[in-house]
Amino acid sequence: MKSVIISYDSLVSYYYHKAKREKALSLVVGDNENREVDVLYKLVARELAKEDPDDAVVLPVLSFQLLSACNLKCKGCAFHSPEIKDRIQHDYNQFVEMTNKTLDFVDQIQLFAISGGESLLYKDLDKVISYLLKQPKIRSICIVTNGTILPKQNLLDVMKGSERCFFHVSGENHVRSRVDELIELCNINDVHYQIYRDREWRDFSDTNDKHFTEDELIYGFEHCEYNKCFVLFENKIYFCCFAGINTYLNNIEYFDDEILDLSLDKQVLRNKLKQILSMKYVKACRFCENIRVDFKGAQAYEQIN
Repeated sequence: MKSVIISYDSLVSYYYHKAKREKALSLVVGDNENREVDVLYKLVARELAKEDPDDAVVLPVLSFQLLSACNLKCKGCAFHSPEIKDRIQHDYNQFVEMTNKTLDFVDQIQLFAISGGESLLYKDLDKVISYLLKQPKIRSICIVTNGTILPKQNLLDVMKGSERCFFHVSGENHVRSRVDELIELCNINDVHYQIYRDREWRDFSDTNDKHFTEDELIYGFEHCEYNKCFVLFENKIYFCCFAGINTYLNNIEYFDDEILDLSLDKQVLRNKLKQILSMKYVKACRFCENIRVDFKGAQAYEQIN
């Protein structure tokens, strides 16, 4: 009998298009296992790039703010957690619904970040990560934590051995830091982590119009560490956490052309995101300290009394 050799490229293409026909690239909700989808995430990004790279819609970073509650009250908090407290709180079904809508109009999310507040306060975090690991359009996943709370074993079990998922840990210099314990837990459980070395914080408290010049806006935008770090909460995607939180708190003007409302049509959202990704800067930059070269600093982890 003559053997048939199937190339890796052919296999990738076959499974990818089979999944598209059967809508297997959509969502796996709840605890239902779908082993085919678990395998497909490794193949999808490669095949997507072949189809029509000029028309691809890719989110570089999407941060989902699950909750605004935090166990710290940092004076210079960029997410304004001490101010908004428990006003932002998404249950698991809301998280799935909003993520579904996002995955429906994008071709890939390079990094999906779970943020807060403090992410490890979220009671269903293991279910959230389990769900995200089954989504082939998501390339990697991180959990942002201040390093003062240890993850529960059920979360570590979900993350165990995954090269796509890791903790993004700060708080090394905080008096309540448990970073060393967290690292030990990760090593024991075969969980990846990244330590964010503390730098000087920036003071985002002044949200007045800074009256930057066009050149200052363009230069500051290009060098901004939050450039294209989109944030999702309450059914809307904002360009960055500063734009999102301060629009939500009515600290800055509302710019509809820079916000992706997930209630809009899929094609409208695709076109709008392409337009946003091509901008030299966004209007919210006019109010942001992060654009300055000589930015105003803040003491890291200084607590509000």
